Amino acid sequence: MELTELIPDQPTINPKYLQGLWIPKQLLNDKGLTYAEMILLSYIWHLDGEHHCYASNKYLSGLMNVSVGRLANILTHLKTKGYIEQISWDGKIRKMKVAQKVI
Repeated sequence: MELTELIPDQPTINPKYLQGLWIPKQLLNDKGLTYAEMILLSYIWHLDGEHHCYASNKYLSGLMNVSVGRLANILTHLKTKGYIEQISWDGKIRKMKVAQKVI
């Protein structure tokens, strides 16, 4: 069985049913993060399950109500600052996780 068969088509947070987002205290107290970075990092943390976070930029930008380009910039800043790690990229599915030092 291939990995793509094991991973559902959509990440586990359905924006239609999302009632709120919990942001860990460590992120709220981190002066190195903007509010947008805190929110995106929290979404990635919540989506980081058994197969890590595999949400697309389009999906995440929809959750945050920003453009895909803006979302990509925020992701780049989080990677550069060491807050998230890209686990893999097979040309179709990217997997990432929150760095252990963060939470």
